[in-house]
Amino acid sequence: MRIMFGLGFRKRFLDDRLDLGLAYSLALKDNRKSFIVSHDGFGQLHLLTLGAKYLW
Repeated sequence: MRIMFGLGFRKRFLDDRLDLGLAYSLALKDNRKSFIVSHDGFGQLHLLTLGAKYLW
């Protein structure tokens, strides 16, 4: 079983010339049925992304 979710936002500043974004994602995987991972429980993957754009 796998569960994934994400959340993010983007905001414009300085008369729409500066664009900033931030996003977070989490993926959970049940390791009990995996033949590669030898421990029980959920494996976790956390991703944090920051983006910036400026228009000249």
